[in-house]
Amino acid sequence: TLSMTSAYDLHHRLLPELREIARTRLERRGLSFAPEHLGRWWDLLRPDRPAPEDHFGAGIAETDLRALVDDLEKI
Repeated sequence: TLSMTSAYDLHHRLLPELREIARTRLERRGLSFAPEHLGRWWDLLRPDRPAPEDHFGAGIAETDLRALVDDLEKI
């Protein structure tokens, strides 16, 4: 919930967990954590993604979060 309402919480709390999930699932399939394997989610999950300038800005939309989780489950 916090990650949907706060860019700070998304960046510092949820994204590290999602990166680890993606990395682990890709490695199990012999794939690297790379744009070609994460598709549209690379920009969000990339390790060098800069922290948000507006900590109180919007986080991730619920529909996007659900789609991301669904895609990670398919890996």
